Amino acid sequence: PDGTDPLRLTTGQGIDERPDWAPDSSRIAFSRNGNIWAMDADGTDPARLKKTPRQEFAPAYSPNGKRITFNRMSKDGRISTWIMRTDGSKPKRLTFGRLDFFPDWQPQ
Repeated sequence: PDGTDPLRLTTGQGIDERPDWAPDSSRIAFSRNGNIWAMDADGTDPARLKKTPRQEFAPAYSPNGKRITFNRMSKDGRISTWIMRTDGSKPKRLTFGRLDFFPDWQPQ
């Protein structure tokens, strides 16, 4: 917490961004080159959660750790908010606006 002893967790090619910790601190979801990934908190076991030609970014875990919300860009450039299970299954579109950026969960 004080910023000492930083440890690099990702070594993939391209851009890794917008990390989000799972509520139990066991996993970290992040965006890598337009795809949603997750890895163990120590940087091991990285896995792409979804495979789609669409740009996806800004993952955020739900407070109970069972879902991840994220943004997806459509062919026409619209950015909407989606939700899926933490294994990448059951994606569902939540918003239908033009630019719905950076979803996040709030405590109840």
